[in-house]
Amino acid sequence: MNEYEMRAEYEDGVLGGPIHQWHMTVEGNTAALCGHPVDAESARLNAVAWGDTHEKFCYLCGALYLRQVP
Repeated sequence: MNEYEMRAEYEDGVLGGPIHQWHMTVEGNTAALCGHPVDAESARLNAVAWGDTHEKFCYLCGALYLRQVP
């Protein structure tokens, strides 16, 4: 079974800047479930934090994640 983690997408692409939204990735990948590339050094959160962030979450990653986890 895959391990998942949330990865930050930053506003204006500036690493460490304000977070635009979160994406779900398979742990260790630099592409989100939706196909969006994420920086290898971007902020990470455990998948259980989904829904507990102030920033929005990628709707496509959310839909794909729900179809992959029990």
